[in-house]
Amino acid sequence: MVFLLVLLTSLLHATQPELVDHGYKVLSTAIYRNMGWKEKQEMMSLDARLRELLDRPALEQWEFEPLCRRGCPFYTYSRNTYFYHDGKDSEWQAIGREDIRRYRNSMVSHLKDVEASGDHLVWTQDYLKDHGGSVKRGIILTGGEGSTLKRMQIQLDMLRNVLKCTLPIELYHFPDEMQDPETRKFFVDNFDVELKTAVGQMAKVGATSNPDIKNAAFITSDFTEFVYMDSDNIPLVDPAVHFDSVEYKEGGSVFWPDLYKDHRQVIFDKRGNDGLNLAVLHLANHMITNPDMYGFLGYGDKDLFRYSFYALGLPYQQAPKIFATTGGYQTQNGDDSIDFCGHSRLQPDKLFSHLRRPRIDNISEPSLVRTPYDFTGDCFALTLKGPDGLTSAENSMRDGQGVLTETVESVMGGLENPTYVALRDLAQTFVDINKDEH
Repeated sequence: MVFLLVLLTSLLHATQPELVDHGYKVLSTAIYRNMGWKEKQEMMSLDARLRELLDRPALEQWEFEPLCRRGCPFYTYSRNTYFYHDGKDSEWQAIGREDIRRYRNSMVSHLKDVEASGDHLVWTQDYLKDHGGSVKRGIILTGGEGSTLKRMQIQLDMLRNVLKCTLPIELYHFPDEMQDPETRKFFVDNFDVELKTAVGQMAKVGATSNPDIKNAAFITSDFTEFVYMDSDNIPLVDPAVHFDSVEYKEGGSVFWPDLYKDHRQVIFDKRGNDGLNLAVLHLANHMITNPDMYGFLGYGDKDLFRYSFYALGLPYQQAPKIFATTGGYQTQNGDDSIDFCGHSRLQPDKLFSHLRRPRIDNISEPSLVRTPYDFTGDCFALTLKGPDGLTSAENSMRDGQGVLTETVESVMGGLENPTYVALRDLAQTFVDINKDEH
Protein backbone atom coordinates (compact mmCIF):
# COMPACT_ATOMS: atom_id res chain seq x y z
CA MET A 1 0.00 0.00 0.00
CA VAL A 2 2.93 2.32 0.63
CA PHE A 3 4.00 1.98 -2.96
CA LEU A 4 0.41 2.28 -4.11
CA LEU A 5 0.06 5.61 -2.34
CA VAL A 6 3.36 6.75 -3.80
CA LEU A 7 2.10 6.31 -7.31
CA LEU A 8 -1.44 7.51 -6.65
CA THR A 9 -0.35 10.67 -4.96
CA SER A 10 2.35 11.33 -7.51
CA LEU A 11 -0.13 10.75 -10.30
CA LEU A 12 -2.12 13.61 -8.87
CA HIS A 13 0.83 15.97 -9.39
CA ALA A 14 1.64 17.03 -12.95
CA THR A 15 2.65 20.02 -14.98
CA GLN A 16 2.10 20.92 -18.64
CA PRO A 17 -1.54 22.02 -18.25
CA GLU A 18 -4.00 20.82 -20.84
CA LEU A 19 -7.49 22.16 -20.22
CA VAL A 20 -10.97 20.76 -20.60
CA ASP A 21 -13.59 23.39 -21.34
CA HIS A 22 -16.91 21.68 -20.82
CA GLY A 23 -18.89 24.87 -20.34
CA TYR A 24 -20.19 23.91 -16.91
CA LYS A 25 -19.46 26.28 -14.03
CA VAL A 26 -20.90 25.86 -10.57
CA LEU A 27 -20.44 29.45 -9.41
CA SER A 28 -19.76 32.77 -11.02
CA THR A 29 -16.23 34.17 -10.74
CA ALA A 30 -17.38 36.99 -8.46
CA ILE A 31 -19.00 34.66 -5.93
CA TYR A 32 -16.16 32.17 -6.14
CA ARG A 33 -13.59 34.88 -5.40
CA ASN A 34 -15.29 35.76 -2.09
CA MET A 35 -15.43 32.21 -0.72
CA GLY A 36 -13.13 30.55 1.78
CA TRP A 37 -10.64 27.84 0.81
CA LYS A 38 -12.79 24.93 1.95
CA GLU A 39 -15.85 26.28 0.19
CA LYS A 40 -13.83 26.77 -2.97
CA GLN A 41 -12.60 23.19 -2.82
CA GLU A 42 -16.15 21.92 -2.41
CA MET A 43 -17.58 24.05 -5.23
CA MET A 44 -14.81 23.95 -7.85
CA SER A 45 -16.00 23.13 -11.35
CA LEU A 46 -14.65 20.17 -13.27
CA ASP A 47 -12.60 22.52 -15.44
CA ALA A 48 -10.97 24.10 -12.37
CA ARG A 49 -10.24 20.69 -10.85
CA LEU A 50 -8.49 19.51 -13.97
CA ARG A 51 -6.42 22.68 -14.10
CA GLU A 52 -5.44 22.13 -10.48
CA LEU A 53 -4.64 18.49 -11.19
CA LEU A 54 -2.26 19.28 -14.01
CA ASP A 55 -0.60 22.19 -12.23
CA ARG A 56 0.78 20.03 -9.42
CA PRO A 57 4.41 18.88 -9.52
CA ALA A 58 5.24 15.34 -10.62
CA LEU A 59 7.29 13.48 -8.00
CA GLU A 60 9.55 10.48 -8.27
CA GLN A 61 8.78 7.54 -6.01
CA TRP A 62 11.77 8.15 -3.75
CA GLU A 63 10.59 11.73 -3.17
CA PHE A 64 7.17 10.81 -1.94
CA GLU A 65 7.75 7.44 -0.29
CA PRO A 66 8.84 8.85 3.12
CA LEU A 67 5.55 10.73 3.44
CA CYS A 68 3.60 7.65 2.44
CA ARG A 69 5.39 5.57 5.06
CA ARG A 70 4.25 8.04 7.68
CA GLY A 71 0.68 7.98 6.40
CA CYS A 72 0.47 4.18 6.11
CA PRO A 73 3.07 2.77 8.51
CA PHE A 74 3.98 -0.88 8.22
CA TYR A 75 3.01 -1.61 11.81
CA THR A 76 -0.71 -1.28 11.02
CA TYR A 77 -1.13 -5.01 10.51
CA SER A 78 -2.92 -5.89 7.29
CA ARG A 79 -4.97 -2.71 7.22
CA ASN A 80 -3.37 -1.27 4.12
CA THR A 81 -1.99 -4.16 2.09
CA TYR A 82 -2.92 -7.45 0.53
CA PHE A 83 -0.41 -10.06 -0.55
CA TYR A 84 -1.07 -9.18 -4.19
CA HIS A 85 0.82 -5.91 -3.64
CA ASP A 86 3.95 -7.62 -2.36
CA GLY A 87 6.98 -7.61 -4.63
CA LYS A 88 5.81 -4.74 -6.80
CA ASP A 89 8.75 -2.45 -6.02
CA SER A 90 10.25 -2.58 -9.49
CA GLU A 91 6.95 -1.69 -11.13
CA TRP A 92 6.51 1.40 -8.95
CA GLN A 93 10.11 2.50 -9.39
CA ALA A 94 9.85 2.24 -13.16
CA ILE A 95 7.32 5.08 -13.27
CA GLY A 96 9.06 8.43 -13.67
CA ARG A 97 8.03 12.07 -13.89
CA GLU A 98 7.28 11.97 -17.60
CA ASP A 99 5.13 8.89 -17.14
CA ILE A 100 3.14 10.67 -14.47
CA ARG A 101 2.62 13.66 -16.73
CA ARG A 102 1.58 11.34 -19.53
CA TYR A 103 -0.92 9.58 -17.28
CA ARG A 104 -2.40 12.91 -16.24
CA ASN A 105 -2.71 14.26 -19.73
CA SER A 106 -4.26 10.98 -20.78
CA MET A 107 -6.93 11.41 -18.10
CA VAL A 108 -7.76 14.86 -19.40
CA SER A 109 -7.74 13.74 -23.02
CA HIS A 110 -10.18 10.96 -22.23
CA LEU A 111 -12.64 13.37 -20.64
CA LYS A 112 -12.31 15.65 -23.67
CA ASP A 113 -13.16 12.69 -25.90
CA VAL A 114 -16.20 11.86 -23.78
CA GLU A 115 -17.39 15.44 -24.09
CA ALA A 116 -16.74 15.50 -27.85
CA SER A 117 -18.84 12.34 -28.23
CA GLY A 118 -21.84 14.20 -26.87
CA ASP A 119 -21.93 12.40 -23.53
CA HIS A 120 -22.27 14.26 -20.26
CA LEU A 121 -19.34 14.75 -17.87
CA VAL A 122 -21.40 16.44 -15.16
CA TRP A 123 -24.86 15.55 -13.91
CA THR A 124 -27.33 18.28 -14.90
CA GLN A 125 -31.01 18.49 -15.77
CA ASP A 126 -30.00 17.98 -19.40
CA TYR A 127 -28.36 14.71 -18.44
CA LEU A 128 -31.52 13.72 -16.60
CA LYS A 129 -33.64 14.39 -19.69
CA ASP A 130 -31.42 12.03 -21.66
CA HIS A 131 -31.77 9.29 -19.01
CA GLY A 132 -35.43 8.79 -18.34
CA GLY A 133 -36.44 12.29 -17.28
CA SER A 134 -36.77 11.62 -13.55
CA VAL A 135 -34.52 10.75 -10.62
CA LYS A 136 -34.61 7.01 -10.01
CA ARG A 137 -33.16 4.75 -7.36
CA GLY A 138 -32.36 1.13 -7.99
CA ILE A 139 -30.03 -1.85 -7.76
CA ILE A 140 -27.48 -2.78 -10.43
CA LEU A 141 -26.31 -6.39 -10.78
CA THR A 142 -23.96 -7.85 -13.39
CA GLY A 143 -23.50 -11.35 -14.71
CA GLY A 144 -25.17 -13.83 -16.99
CA GLU A 145 -23.78 -17.35 -16.89
CA GLY A 146 -22.46 -20.21 -14.76
CA SER A 147 -21.91 -19.90 -11.03
CA THR A 148 -22.44 -16.13 -11.13
CA LEU A 149 -26.01 -16.63 -12.29
CA LYS A 150 -26.61 -19.30 -9.63
CA ARG A 151 -25.38 -17.04 -6.85
CA MET A 152 -27.41 -14.17 -8.24
CA GLN A 153 -30.53 -16.28 -7.93
CA ILE A 154 -29.84 -16.65 -4.20
CA GLN A 155 -29.18 -12.93 -3.96
CA LEU A 156 -32.40 -11.99 -5.74
CA ASP A 157 -34.44 -14.43 -3.69
CA MET A 158 -33.14 -12.77 -0.51
CA LEU A 159 -33.90 -9.31 -1.87
CA ARG A 160 -37.39 -9.95 -3.17
CA ASN A 161 -38.79 -12.75 -1.03
CA VAL A 162 -37.06 -12.38 2.34
CA LEU A 163 -36.16 -8.70 2.67
CA LYS A 164 -39.16 -7.58 0.58
CA CYS A 165 -37.02 -5.08 -1.32
CA THR A 166 -39.11 -3.12 -3.85
CA LEU A 167 -36.30 -1.17 -5.54
CA PRO A 168 -36.17 -1.68 -9.33
CA ILE A 169 -33.30 -3.96 -10.36
CA GLU A 170 -31.28 -3.84 -13.56
CA LEU A 171 -29.33 -7.00 -14.44
CA TYR A 172 -26.60 -6.31 -17.00
CA HIS A 173 -25.07 -9.07 -19.11
CA PHE A 174 -22.86 -9.38 -22.18
CA PRO A 175 -24.43 -9.93 -25.61
CA ASP A 176 -23.52 -13.63 -25.66
CA GLU A 177 -25.00 -14.28 -22.20
CA MET A 178 -28.57 -14.81 -20.98
CA GLN A 179 -29.68 -16.02 -24.40
CA ASP A 180 -31.81 -18.92 -23.19
CA PRO A 181 -35.48 -17.77 -23.28
CA GLU A 182 -36.43 -19.91 -20.27
CA THR A 183 -33.63 -18.45 -18.16
CA ARG A 184 -34.59 -14.90 -19.10
CA LYS A 185 -38.24 -15.58 -18.34
CA PHE A 186 -37.35 -17.13 -14.98
CA PHE A 187 -35.45 -14.08 -13.75
CA VAL A 188 -37.98 -11.58 -15.07
CA ASP A 189 -41.06 -13.41 -13.78
CA ASN A 190 -39.70 -14.44 -10.39
CA PHE A 191 -37.61 -11.42 -9.43
CA ASP A 192 -39.04 -8.53 -11.46
CA VAL A 193 -35.69 -7.54 -12.96
CA GLU A 194 -34.97 -5.66 -16.15
CA LEU A 195 -32.42 -7.46 -18.29
CA LYS A 196 -29.99 -5.17 -20.09
CA THR A 197 -27.21 -5.91 -22.55
CA ALA A 198 -23.94 -4.11 -21.86
CA VAL A 199 -20.81 -3.92 -23.98
CA GLY A 200 -17.58 -3.88 -21.98
CA GLN A 201 -13.89 -4.29 -22.69
CA MET A 202 -11.41 -6.85 -21.45
CA ALA A 203 -9.60 -5.25 -18.55
CA LYS A 204 -6.48 -6.51 -16.77
CA VAL A 205 -7.00 -5.15 -13.27
CA GLY A 206 -5.09 -6.63 -10.36
CA ALA A 207 -4.60 -10.38 -10.44
CA THR A 208 -7.16 -11.32 -13.09
CA SER A 209 -8.31 -10.46 -16.59
CA ASN A 210 -12.05 -9.96 -16.80
CA PRO A 211 -14.40 -8.37 -19.28
CA ASP A 212 -15.40 -5.16 -17.56
CA ILE A 213 -19.11 -4.65 -17.35
CA LYS A 214 -19.67 -2.85 -14.05
CA ASN A 215 -18.57 0.61 -15.09
CA ALA A 216 -20.40 0.36 -18.41
CA ALA A 217 -23.54 -0.42 -16.42
CA PHE A 218 -22.96 2.44 -14.00
CA ILE A 219 -22.57 4.98 -16.80
CA THR A 220 -25.42 3.83 -19.03
CA SER A 221 -27.99 3.06 -16.33
CA ASP A 222 -30.97 5.40 -16.05
CA PHE A 223 -30.65 5.18 -12.27
CA THR A 224 -29.45 8.45 -10.78
CA GLU A 225 -28.82 6.66 -7.48
CA PHE A 226 -27.89 3.00 -7.32
CA VAL A 227 -26.59 0.20 -5.16
CA TYR A 228 -24.21 -2.26 -6.78
CA MET A 229 -23.42 -5.69 -5.33
CA ASP A 230 -21.24 -8.51 -6.59
CA SER A 231 -23.07 -11.78 -7.16
CA ASP A 232 -21.52 -13.39 -4.07
CA ASN A 233 -22.87 -10.68 -1.75
CA ILE A 234 -25.79 -11.96 0.34
CA PRO A 235 -27.80 -8.95 1.57
CA LEU A 236 -29.16 -9.13 5.13
CA VAL A 237 -31.04 -5.81 5.06
CA ASP A 238 -32.98 -4.04 2.36
CA PRO A 239 -30.32 -2.00 0.49
CA ALA A 240 -32.78 0.90 0.31
CA VAL A 241 -31.90 1.81 3.91
CA HIS A 242 -28.41 2.87 2.79
CA PHE A 243 -29.80 5.84 0.89
CA ASP A 244 -30.68 7.38 4.25
CA SER A 245 -27.27 6.82 5.84
CA VAL A 246 -25.17 9.74 7.07
CA GLU A 247 -22.15 8.58 5.08
CA TYR A 248 -24.10 8.49 1.83
CA LYS A 249 -25.68 11.89 2.31
CA GLU A 250 -22.24 13.37 2.95
CA GLY A 251 -21.02 13.07 -0.65
CA GLY A 252 -23.20 10.65 -2.57
CA SER A 253 -20.98 7.58 -2.41
CA VAL A 254 -20.12 4.80 0.04
CA PHE A 255 -17.81 1.81 -0.52
CA TRP A 256 -17.80 -1.48 1.40
CA PRO A 257 -14.50 -3.41 1.32
CA ASP A 258 -14.05 -7.15 0.98
CA LEU A 259 -11.18 -9.49 1.83
CA TYR A 260 -8.99 -8.16 -0.96
CA LYS A 261 -9.21 -4.48 0.04
CA ASP A 262 -11.26 -3.57 -3.01
CA HIS A 263 -14.98 -2.90 -2.86
CA ARG A 264 -17.73 -5.44 -3.42
CA GLN A 265 -20.65 -3.17 -2.64
CA VAL A 266 -21.10 0.43 -3.75
CA ILE A 267 -23.87 2.96 -3.25
CA PHE A 268 -23.59 5.90 -5.60
CA ASP A 269 -25.36 9.12 -6.56
CA LYS A 270 -24.43 10.60 -9.93
CA ARG A 271 -25.56 14.01 -8.61
CA GLY A 272 -23.06 13.88 -5.73
CA ASN A 273 -20.30 16.48 -5.38
CA ASP A 274 -22.26 19.04 -7.40
CA GLY A 275 -22.78 16.60 -10.26
CA LEU A 276 -19.10 15.69 -10.54
CA ASN A 277 -19.65 12.09 -9.41
CA LEU A 278 -20.60 11.43 -13.01
CA ALA A 279 -17.13 12.54 -14.10
CA VAL A 280 -15.72 10.06 -11.57
CA LEU A 281 -17.41 7.22 -13.45
CA HIS A 282 -15.98 8.38 -16.76
CA LEU A 283 -12.49 8.72 -15.33
CA ALA A 284 -12.71 5.27 -13.73
CA ASN A 285 -13.72 3.89 -17.12
CA HIS A 286 -10.53 5.36 -18.58
CA MET A 287 -8.44 3.63 -15.91
CA ILE A 288 -10.26 0.32 -16.34
CA THR A 289 -9.71 0.27 -20.10
CA ASN A 290 -6.03 1.24 -19.86
CA PRO A 291 -4.50 -1.62 -17.89
CA ASP A 292 -1.00 -0.77 -19.14
CA MET A 293 -1.19 2.34 -16.93
CA TYR A 294 -3.43 1.30 -14.06
CA GLY A 295 -3.73 -2.50 -14.12
CA PHE A 296 -1.34 -3.18 -11.25
CA LEU A 297 -2.54 -0.42 -8.91
CA GLY A 298 -5.00 -2.55 -6.97
CA TYR A 299 -6.45 -6.00 -6.64
CA GLY A 300 -9.86 -5.17 -8.03
CA ASP A 301 -11.40 -2.87 -10.59
CA LYS A 302 -13.67 -1.12 -8.11
CA ASP A 303 -10.63 0.39 -6.43
CA LEU A 304 -10.29 2.54 -9.53
CA PHE A 305 -13.43 4.45 -8.60
CA ARG A 306 -11.73 5.62 -5.44
CA TYR A 307 -8.62 6.57 -7.39
CA SER A 308 -10.81 8.70 -9.66
CA PHE A 309 -12.14 10.56 -6.64
CA TYR A 310 -8.54 11.24 -5.62
CA ALA A 311 -7.64 12.48 -9.08
CA LEU A 312 -10.48 15.00 -9.13
CA GLY A 313 -9.93 16.07 -5.54
CA LEU A 314 -13.39 14.90 -4.48
CA PRO A 315 -14.40 13.26 -1.20
CA TYR A 316 -15.82 9.76 -0.93
CA GLN A 317 -16.92 7.71 2.04
CA GLN A 318 -16.12 4.22 3.24
CA ALA A 319 -18.51 2.15 5.33
CA PRO A 320 -17.77 3.20 8.91
CA LYS A 321 -17.08 -0.26 10.33
CA ILE A 322 -14.33 -2.79 9.67
CA PHE A 323 -16.07 -5.88 8.35
CA ALA A 324 -16.49 -9.06 10.37
CA THR A 325 -16.09 -12.62 9.10
CA THR A 326 -18.54 -15.49 9.34
CA GLY A 327 -17.61 -19.16 9.54
CA GLY A 328 -17.16 -21.82 12.15
CA TYR A 329 -14.77 -23.91 14.16
CA GLN A 330 -13.41 -26.18 11.46
CA THR A 331 -10.35 -27.03 9.42
CA GLN A 332 -9.90 -26.13 5.76
CA ASN A 333 -11.61 -29.38 4.74
CA GLY A 334 -14.51 -28.89 7.13
CA ASP A 335 -13.48 -31.14 10.07
CA ASP A 336 -14.11 -29.97 13.62
CA SER A 337 -11.38 -27.77 15.06
CA ILE A 338 -10.66 -25.57 18.06
CA ASP A 339 -9.66 -22.82 15.63
CA PHE A 340 -12.06 -20.50 13.83
CA CYS A 341 -12.14 -20.57 10.03
CA GLY A 342 -14.19 -18.21 7.94
CA HIS A 343 -14.71 -18.78 4.23
CA SER A 344 -17.43 -19.64 1.76
CA ARG A 345 -16.06 -22.99 0.56
CA LEU A 346 -16.47 -24.89 3.83
CA GLN A 347 -19.10 -27.19 5.31
CA PRO A 348 -22.65 -25.78 5.16
CA ASP A 349 -23.52 -26.51 8.79
CA LYS A 350 -20.54 -24.38 9.89
CA LEU A 351 -20.55 -21.78 7.12
CA PHE A 352 -22.69 -19.28 9.00
CA SER A 353 -22.49 -20.62 12.57
CA HIS A 354 -20.26 -17.92 14.10
CA LEU A 355 -19.23 -14.35 13.50
CA ARG A 356 -15.86 -12.88 14.45
CA ARG A 357 -15.25 -9.14 14.64
CA PRO A 358 -12.79 -6.71 16.22
CA ARG A 359 -13.95 -5.13 19.45
CA ILE A 360 -12.82 -1.76 18.11
CA ASP A 361 -14.18 -1.67 14.56
CA ASN A 362 -14.17 1.95 13.45
CA ILE A 363 -12.62 1.96 9.98
CA SER A 364 -10.58 5.10 10.69
CA GLU A 365 -9.47 4.25 14.24
CA PRO A 366 -5.73 5.12 14.31
CA SER A 367 -4.96 2.94 17.32
CA LEU A 368 -6.19 -0.25 15.68
CA VAL A 369 -2.85 -1.87 14.92
CA ARG A 370 -3.03 -5.28 16.64
CA THR A 371 -6.12 -6.83 15.03
CA PRO A 372 -5.15 -8.21 11.60
CA TYR A 373 -6.96 -10.29 9.01
CA ASP A 374 -5.19 -13.63 8.68
CA PHE A 375 -5.28 -15.93 5.63
CA THR A 376 -4.39 -19.59 6.04
CA GLY A 377 -5.11 -21.61 2.93
CA ASP A 378 -8.86 -21.42 2.43
CA CYS A 379 -9.43 -20.00 5.90
CA PHE A 380 -9.91 -16.36 6.77
CA ALA A 381 -10.02 -15.04 10.31
CA LEU A 382 -9.44 -12.05 12.55
CA THR A 383 -6.76 -12.46 15.21
CA LEU A 384 -5.29 -10.35 17.98
CA LYS A 385 -1.54 -9.85 18.27
CA GLY A 386 -0.69 -9.78 21.96
CA PRO A 387 -2.89 -9.83 25.08
CA ASP A 388 -6.44 -8.50 25.27
CA GLY A 389 -6.72 -4.75 25.50
CA LEU A 390 -9.38 -4.53 28.21
CA THR A 391 -8.09 -3.12 31.47
CA SER A 392 -9.39 -6.16 33.36
CA ALA A 393 -7.38 -8.62 31.24
CA GLU A 394 -4.11 -10.18 32.39
CA ASN A 395 -1.10 -8.24 31.09
CA SER A 396 -3.53 -5.90 29.40
CA MET A 397 -2.27 -3.58 26.67
CA ARG A 398 -4.99 -1.16 27.84
CA ASP A 399 -5.83 -0.09 24.32
CA GLY A 400 -9.26 -1.74 24.20
CA GLN A 401 -8.42 -3.97 21.27
CA GLY A 402 -9.67 -7.52 21.06
CA VAL A 403 -11.56 -10.04 18.96
CA LEU A 404 -15.15 -11.03 19.72
CA THR A 405 -16.65 -14.33 18.57
CA GLU A 406 -20.44 -14.65 18.65
CA THR A 407 -22.96 -17.03 17.17
CA VAL A 408 -24.68 -15.72 14.09
CA GLU A 409 -27.96 -16.95 15.54
CA SER A 410 -27.63 -14.73 18.61
CA VAL A 411 -26.46 -11.70 16.61
CA MET A 412 -29.39 -11.96 14.18
CA GLY A 413 -32.06 -12.80 16.73
CA GLY A 414 -32.40 -16.51 16.12
CA LEU A 415 -35.31 -18.39 14.63
CA GLU A 416 -37.64 -15.46 15.18
CA ASN A 417 -35.83 -13.60 12.43
CA PRO A 418 -36.82 -14.84 8.93
CA THR A 419 -33.59 -13.41 7.51
CA TYR A 420 -31.52 -15.66 9.79
CA VAL A 421 -33.64 -18.69 8.87
CA ALA A 422 -33.17 -17.94 5.17
CA LEU A 423 -29.40 -17.49 5.64
CA ARG A 424 -29.14 -20.80 7.45
CA ASP A 425 -31.22 -22.62 4.84
CA LEU A 426 -29.25 -21.37 1.84
CA ALA A 427 -25.86 -22.46 3.21
CA GLN A 428 -25.92 -25.85 1.47
CA THR A 429 -26.76 -24.32 -1.90
CA PHE A 430 -24.07 -21.68 -1.52
CA VAL A 431 -21.41 -24.27 -0.67
CA ASP A 432 -22.45 -26.51 -3.56
CA ILE A 433 -22.11 -23.62 -6.03
CA ASN A 434 -18.61 -22.85 -4.80
CA LYS A 435 -17.59 -26.51 -4.90
CA ASP A 436 -18.72 -26.76 -8.52
CA GLU A 437 -16.79 -23.60 -9.35
CA HIS A 438 -13.52 -24.79 -7.81
